[in-house]
Amino acid sequence: MRMIIGELNNMAKPTTSRKNKIRWNELSKEMRIQHPFCEICSESKGIQVHHVCSKHYEKSLLRFDKRNLIVLCAKHHFSAHHAPILFLEWFKSVRPHDYQYIINKLTPLNQIRMY
Repeated sequence: MRMIIGELNNMAKPTTSRKNKIRWNELSKEMRIQHPFCEICSESKGIQVHHVCSKHYEKSLLRFDKRNLIVLCAKHHFSAHHAPILFLEWFKSVRPHDYQYIINKLTPLNQIRMY
């Protein structure tokens, strides 16, 4: 009985990860409506939303930022994960302002001050 009550309490109060998942699902759906084709090949089947900068790295800064997201077909999403340098070079060439924005968001965190 205690277990059931505890589970009900967890369902009543969404955890941060559950809130993030709901937020991500809504944002992902919005992105796929705004961009119904792969931004590389224009394929419309099986489109997915990809984080340019990994959602696991500095997630509080860029995880839900549209400038860090791109709609890709399954083939190009796979390629973006398995050939990230090539993907980033392509991204930089087609969306230079978004690329620079991402770099600027991340750079201050990585700089070491020399005194």
